[in-house]
Amino acid sequence: MTAYRPSKPYRGGTEVKIRSAGHGDWYVTTSYRLVLQPTDTLARKLRRDVSAIRYVIPNLPGGYAAAHFNSELYAPRSCTITQDSPGSDVIVTASRRRHVSRNLLKSVDYRMTEDPEGLYRHHRQVRWTFSVEVPDGWEVNVTGQPTRQTKGTVTAVLTNTETVNRVELVPPGAPTVREDQATASKQAAASTTVAVVAVTGALLLHTAVMSGFPAATRRRWAAASAAGVTVTALGTVTLIAAAFSLARSEGYGWDWASWTYADEPITQPPYILAQQTLVTFSWLVLPLLVLAVTIRRLTGRPPGARALAPPALAGPALLVLETVISGFATWALLACGVAVASAAGVWGVQRSGTFGPIGRRWAAAGGAVTLAYVSGLSALILLPGPDASRLPDVNVTWGLAAWPTALAVVLPWTIVSMQAVHGLSGSPKAGKAPSIFSALVLACLVLPWDGAVDQGLPQGVKVLAWLTNLVPGRGVVSDVTVALIWWQVLWVAAAACLLYWLWSCGRAPGKWPDNTRTACMALIWLAATAPIVGNPSVHLDAWLSPVVAIAAYAGSVWLVPAGRQERAQRLHGMSRLAHVRLIHSLLRAQLMASSRHRFFRDSQDSLADGSLTPGDWDTRWNSLSAVSPFPSRDPAGQLLRLRYTALGSSGGYPPWRNGMATGAAALLLSLPWAVAQYLTNPLYDSLPELFTAAGGLLGLWWFSAFSYGYLHPWIRGTGPLGKAACVFVVVWPLQLGLLVEDLDANFNQAAVWIMFLTAQNTLVTLGLGLYWEARMVRAAGLPWGQIRNFRRLSSLAVPSTTVLVAAATAVATVLGSSWATSFTPPSDKPAAVVGASP
Repeated sequence: MTAYRPSKPYRGGTEVKIRSAGHGDWYVTTSYRLVLQPTDTLARKLRRDVSAIRYVIPNLPGGYAAAHFNSELYAPRSCTITQDSPGSDVIVTASRRRHVSRNLLKSVDYRMTEDPEGLYRHHRQVRWTFSVEVPDGWEVNVTGQPTRQTKGTVTAVLTNTETVNRVELVPPGAPTVREDQATASKQAAASTTVAVVAVTGALLLHTAVMSGFPAATRRRWAAASAAGVTVTALGTVTLIAAAFSLARSEGYGWDWASWTYADEPITQPPYILAQQTLVTFSWLVLPLLVLAVTIRRLTGRPPGARALAPPALAGPALLVLETVISGFATWALLACGVAVASAAGVWGVQRSGTFGPIGRRWAAAGGAVTLAYVSGLSALILLPGPDASRLPDVNVTWGLAAWPTALAVVLPWTIVSMQAVHGLSGSPKAGKAPSIFSALVLACLVLPWDGAVDQGLPQGVKVLAWLTNLVPGRGVVSDVTVALIWWQVLWVAAAACLLYWLWSCGRAPGKWPDNTRTACMALIWLAATAPIVGNPSVHLDAWLSPVVAIAAYAGSVWLVPAGRQERAQRLHGMSRLAHVRLIHSLLRAQLMASSRHRFFRDSQDSLADGSLTPGDWDTRWNSLSAVSPFPSRDPAGQLLRLRYTALGSSGGYPPWRNGMATGAAALLLSLPWAVAQYLTNPLYDSLPELFTAAGGLLGLWWFSAFSYGYLHPWIRGTGPLGKAACVFVVVWPLQLGLLVEDLDANFNQAAVWIMFLTAQNTLVTLGLGLYWEARMVRAAGLPWGQIRNFRRLSSLAVPSTTVLVAAATAVATVLGSSWATSFTPPSDKPAAVVGASP
């Protein structure tokens, strides 16, 4: 595409005319006139192939907008070339007319600065005009300063410093949409989502801190954690607001998730400092803070310099690498000196006792955080430095250096995750060589395998741009969703650490680790909010997202009530021998109740023919009424209580074993939905994105089922099916909210998918309850049929319903994926990629 760019200064213009086609339809004619110098190589290329004009137009000012009719490619198929003499200018003209039905035409929107592929390069001494002419009754909305404007015409010189950024043409009778209002609504929704996610996450973190830290320091740690969450949330909201403001000022409306890319070093946008500050804090500083708190919690003392050195040196490594690539430029050496001096100054001030004993103890942490922040921010601000772009073979240089640079960006989170896992489990640390190898392997798994940045850049540069929002030696990649990629890494790391901790402390039967309830609540909350961080371009600006976050927190609190802790611990602490005795007592009680019912039914004939006297009947009846060794005035109620107690314990199994068993059962039962999602969803760019964006609905099933088994005696409800029904009450609304955001379809299709989701949830709920019942009976060495009598119709009803729902869901869900694909209209949301084919 860049080969079809004019090589010499040129001039020309684009003209758009709209005329009536009768019956309410319209003709939209777009004409181009390009004047090239006689020595321009583009003239020879167009003479050889006049159809190549479709490649030339996107390289012109406003060419991408003019060549696309409401996001659909509509470039001319050929051109006409005229030249009066060999030394005169070459005039290239082309046009194309389109007939548009009144039912399909809502507006014609030209966004002049739109250039998703980064093809347009500004030339000096270039003049390009853009003019539109519409019939009476049309509404013309202009953003920017045109050269001339009348009732039905607008003319602008796009190469001027202050010009038109956007022209929207609205036909008569079309509903007027206030895009400013829509953009403000989406901005408010995105900010609200970030705030709600921060508040609910902070509440879970506060609960963990208040029960996990010593009583003397709980309040201070709770305040510190709240302050950290607040700073992160405010930084994210500020970045979103700045991106929205820039989008509105340039006439892009709601395009904050789209890419802009410069092929040459450009002036950084005004919000670049806030953006890179957040990126630096997220990738380099926040891991250090988390590691420092973790070490303080596990060892009881502040961390030293040696413990913080591995993640703290990632920022200096970035800066040193950039200094070498820039040829030891003055600005790079100065940035290195400022970073070292700042870290040494903070460490010295804290060690001097200015901030008291607390400051002296945390001097190493303060110096490490300062070093990581200053060096990392300097590196990320100066990454597309002007000196780097003037080096020979800059693509080759950065193609080799981008990979270690990208690894340095993601290494702090992988190092912190590994150290947290070792500390929480109490396992001895591995040697240096295995630790370094493991950290590098984890970092490589975190890196995106497709940076989605085109333009023929090396793969390493694409990955680095996806992580840092900057193209080395080129310019800035403006995409708020890229600035939030670290959310995905944080979510996956948090879930992995929680699962590892629950595994390491939950392998002994009869014991739960501390903060088990908070950990399982956090898993459910992480699963519900995972699509928000995994696919922010869809979920971050939706009003249902904060509702889902609140519902996940409130639902998990309701599902695991704190008031049941004492009784739950008694049931969970029941040994296998006690569980066997209870199951045998339940079997005896059910046998007595069944025998009593059968005796009542069969004794009528015996009483009638005199073979059974009333006295013998009373004796036999009273002997069968003792359903248990314990006397009771309520045999039926005692049987239910015995059943709930026998089937409501942990069966003498370790909690981790129970959780993994129920989680595996839920994954197997949700397989039809997983297959449908795999067939309908696109591929993802990284493992963190896969686990968050694609793991929302499936993750909710697995984490809720895992919590169902891990904390079964603690779950609200009575009996396995009752507890599974409570899980359904929590999970189904969350999945429904996530599904509605993803559909973006008509009412009929949404109704079909909601029906599929409800059927799949019913299958998982019934299967989970029945599986737990069978598991508890098998733990006592008895077949399931001795507790649930399959010869009775009432006992057959639930398993039969489960099988029918499973079959119907498997067929309907897989077939519905193809129906949904054919029914789904094209989405008008911008894709968060660069270089997508028009």
